[in-house]
Amino acid sequence: MPRALVSLLVMSACARETAVDPVVPEKARQAPAEAPARGVAPAPVVGLRATAIAVGGATSYARMIDGTVRGWGDGARFALGREDAAAVSYPLAIAGVARATAVFAGGTDMATACATIDDGRVLCWGARRGFPLTRELSVEGVPATEVPALAGAREITIGSGFGCALMADETVRCWGGVPGWVELPRQREPEPVPGLDGVVSVRAGWSYVCALGKDGRVRCWGKNYALQVVPSESKSFVAKVPTVVAGVEDAVELAVAQHFGAARLGDGTLRVWGGEAPVDVSPGRVSPLALAGTPVALSSSGVGSHVCAIAERGTVQCVGYNRYGQLGVPPGQRFAAKTMVAVPQLTDAVAVATSQNHSCALVRDGNVWCWGGNSRGGLGDGTLSDTPEPRPVAHLLDITPLPPSPPRLVDDGPVESYEGLPEGCAHPTLALTLPGRERTDFAVKSAYARIADDGKTASIHLRDHGFDVAKTFWYEPPRGDRLHLELVLTHTKTVKQQRRDPATQRVIHSEWVKLPLKLKPGVHRTFAAWLALDSPGAWSSVEFMLTAADRPILLEASPVRGADTQEVTITRLGPDWICGALAVSSPRGTLTGEFAARVHSP
Repeated sequence: MPRALVSLLVMSACARETAVDPVVPEKARQAPAEAPARGVAPAPVVGLRATAIAVGGATSYARMIDGTVRGWGDGARFALGREDAAAVSYPLAIAGVARATAVFAGGTDMATACATIDDGRVLCWGARRGFPLTRELSVEGVPATEVPALAGAREITIGSGFGCALMADETVRCWGGVPGWVELPRQREPEPVPGLDGVVSVRAGWSYVCALGKDGRVRCWGKNYALQVVPSESKSFVAKVPTVVAGVEDAVELAVAQHFGAARLGDGTLRVWGGEAPVDVSPGRVSPLALAGTPVALSSSGVGSHVCAIAERGTVQCVGYNRYGQLGVPPGQRFAAKTMVAVPQLTDAVAVATSQNHSCALVRDGNVWCWGGNSRGGLGDGTLSDTPEPRPVAHLLDITPLPPSPPRLVDDGPVESYEGLPEGCAHPTLALTLPGRERTDFAVKSAYARIADDGKTASIHLRDHGFDVAKTFWYEPPRGDRLHLELVLTHTKTVKQQRRDPATQRVIHSEWVKLPLKLKPGVHRTFAAWLALDSPGAWSSVEFMLTAADRPILLEASPVRGADTQEVTITRLGPDWICGALAVSSPRGTLTGEFAARVHSP
């Protein structure tokens, strides 16, 4: 078996302190990406370097040698420790965090992060659902706040709506919507996991948890939806107590992903399990993971499905899903790889961390390089552009991190030409008015529409930036201050359905149900509810969402809530084009004008 791997990481949301040799490599690294000017740019500080990294959602973090923590990427819900941060593409200091010994991060679409302090305290910040739901942390997003119930924790791992901590007495405490063993819907305070002690590591997946014991056995509990908890059981099985993963013995390190688990054994081999692993593994069995070397370290987060490893000479290899280039190769080249592929440029990595869409590596000189999805700045390179090639985090080693500033944007695709626009359809012209601002044009640069096969639902997407729908996924979020308008039209008929007793023919159950009807041109309007369209019992619905950086900016949600008027008029509904006009008014603003979108097949 070839020998090379030093570190494996499956979607890192939990990063432990990593000692870094301060020797600077002979090969000088390229300068960080240029950040927006804000006065005199700070100069790098001699000796300042990162010592550990962690990733949660689209946000990345580094623990610095001076005990501070810096973060970059999606700042929603205080993920960067401040209220004013959105997509930040280079590092900011996490306010209130000092003398940190380690940094941990996790969560799904929004990050929750924690830092252990040298006096035993634990400070946490970010999205609420990853926190213990204590009185101090009961708001939607919080700056760095002490969590007394986690004092003395050695590790913290965060899944989807829950978290667990490895305590100093080698027990595990969990909180939130913990799968399996918690009888209540949500456990407000961290509680010990019954029957689990002598633990050396704990890792949370999407809706399950695994723990590694001193005896070298891995025990998991929670939902077995991908055979990743108990491979020999069914996908509907729920392990309510920690259950040994048969076939994994003498493990020295543990990693979990959304659909599979992995362990490093004492003999230098790796084992993986789970029915939907992005590697060659037999469902219901524990299988060896063939790597180009012998791994000596393992780490994980549990919300994604790719694995990265560090080889003995500091090179990085990855395997798994590659939608954004998080394996280090272009997505079009390998959407998913079941064998390890080399990440270019990196030759002196000492730690690696991955999220659902991107990966980062800590290198020997204390800098951090990242690659993959970057729609919210998680690469920290000063842009919001995806890339499979590692880029250095801009200004990470500056003595004073720069304040937030708009990152540079690169369009995803060509601007719509609107060639062949049918007669009676107008080039999109929309006007947007927000409270306290003058009316501005929503300059539509790309548009597309989808019609369900049965013709009963249509979705229309308008963007103010170039978007190549043929090469990019439909649900790709806008970046920075870009706008994305989505309209979903449905037409239904409400009818009463009755169930009768076969013997007496008496009605024993009656209910109103909505049956979808085929869409047709006309006026679709909604006043925060369903309204009659054109015939008794027939109703239309408009779901409306205007977003910037994947966040609603005009209306709270869809179907619209609190809107005074919401109306979409369809003038053309064909297999090639959808055209019409819209008028939306709410306390948060108005959007009016005409639109046209070419219909694309799924």
